[in-house]
Amino acid sequence: MKKTIKSISILLIITLISCLLCSSKVEAASSSLSASATTVTAGTTVTLTATVTAGAWNVRITGNGVDQPLVGQTDVIGNKTVSTSASFTPQSAGTYTFTLSGDITDFTNANTTVSKSVTITVNPKPDT
Repeated sequence: MKKTIKSISILLIITLISCLLCSSKVEAASSSLSASATTVTAGTTVTLTATVTAGAWNVRITGNGVDQPLVGQTDVIGNKTVSTSASFTPQSAGTYTFTLSGDITDFTNANTTVSKSVTITVNPKPDT
């Protein structure tokens, strides 16, 4: 009887370990583009940040003289979150749009085309 209980216990432990090792949660690839501020005064620096969670990525932030690539792939099983930033210092009032575009692929090879944008409104410097 003790031998049977011991055998069942060992079998349950092996099954549990196998399930834990084989189960991997893969989340869908995602991306975002944000700005440190969306309304500023001319001469104020704005930081644009692109964040990607994917198995592979080839995207870039572009617009108004900014061209910041983010290219790579994971070296581990599953998706990885990475980011890049670019700075923009507008010298005159107006509306400036920046775009994050390219492709991201999640770890299961589902490809997604990225097209995100953020608009910055720049007010003139106050008269001195």
